[in-house]
Amino acid sequence: MSKAVKNLVINQLSNKLDGVQDCVLVDVIGIDANDTCTLRKRLREKNISMTVVKNGLAKRATEGTPLAPAFEQME
Repeated sequence: MSKAVKNLVINQLSNKLDGVQDCVLVDVIGIDANDTCTLRKRLREKNISMTVVKNGLAKRATEGTPLAPAFEQME
């Protein structure tokens, strides 16, 4: 991914997370497509959104926000 594209993704993610005070980090590796769809559906029913993003991009997008501590130890 080029630096310009990364910056666009980071800006978009920062905008999406603007005003968000809480988050849950989950490792979704190994969850098949059907289970992922079911999980997303159940979360939507509770007005919760799920975003899958690379750790480094999430860390950069949350710098200086209340969510930053959640991503400090991410590799």
